[in-house]
Formats: sequence, C-alpha cells, structure tokens
Amino acid sequence: MGRMWQFARHEDSGSLAGVLDAVWNPAISTAVAQDQAVVRPEFRGRSLGLWMKGCMIDKVLDAWPSASEIRTSTVFPNPAMDSVDERLGFVPYLRTSVWNCEVAAVREWLRSSTH
Repeated sequence: MGRMWQFARHEDSGSLAGVLDAVWNPAISTAVAQDQAVVRPEFRGRSLGLWMKGCMIDKVLDAWPSASEIRTSTVFPNPAMDSVDERLGFVPYLRTSVWNCEVAAVREWLRSSTH
C-alpha cells in the first residue's frame, strides 16, 4: 500500500493552510483514492484546494503509473469542493448515506414488543 501526503503552509505565518492525501493499493492497482482534502477556513476562497488536488494528481500518476482512475470523496454538502472536483473532471459515481444510532435506542427497541 502506498500513501502520499501534501501539505500547504502559509509562508508569512508558517501556519498549516491545507492538507491532502492519496492512497494506492497494489491489489487494486488501477484505482487511486484521493481523500482528506482539508483547507483551513481562513485560507478558503483562493483555489488552494484546486491547486493541491491538481498537484496531487500529477504526483500519483507519476508514482503509480498503473492507475487508470482516481476516486475522491466529499462530505455533503460542500459546494466549494464539489466545484473543485468538477473543474478537475471528476464526476459523481456513488452516493452514500451514513447512519448513526445510539446503543441505548437499539437496546430499547430490542426490549420492546414492536419488532
């Protein structure tokens, strides 16, 4: 398994402005996952996410030449990152819902006679 990280630092302050990672699994050598794109709020609106994702694409294609697709994910709603992904040529291919349930609620349901 391979992983690459990219960090953006604000030169004047030395603050971390953004971070991005990409993961490649040799067992699925044609796909690269580009995840964890985070730009701190005070640095948003300057196309930093676009620049970071574009640079990472160049890096992963050089490092993992067997890759023929790059997958990325975005927390919904995130119109700014959706715009970045669309500008880079990504298209939606999977939509998911993540559900959460408190253990106490499950226990209560199990004790009830409604199941």
